[in-house]
Amino acid sequence: MPYTPEGQGFRPTDTSHAAAVLVGAKAATIRAAVHRYLRTVTEPQSAEQICAALRLDDCGVKPRLTELRKDKLIIDSGRRGKTMRNRSCILWMPKPAQEDGAA
Repeated sequence: MPYTPEGQGFRPTDTSHAAAVLVGAKAATIRAAVHRYLRTVTEPQSAEQICAALRLDDCGVKPRLTELRKDKLIIDSGRRGKTMRNRSCILWMPKPAQEDGAA
């Protein structure tokens, strides 16, 4: 997946690239909010749970999860939840501090 210089991922189409550029600084703000939220909760969270907690649309949150994973700030917890449509989903968590080389 290509990324803008600011870190927004987009699909290799002109419309996806235009949307990533348009989001600009807002994506960085959402990315920081998602990361901060995941660091404050005690249990891994689904994209739907994150959207509900932050009162954001999934179109703004799901790409930020991909970017945070790419930047190695969050990881797949290995656990699965259920969406509102009863489908399996990833439960996300922040990367543990010991994986960053911290003691």
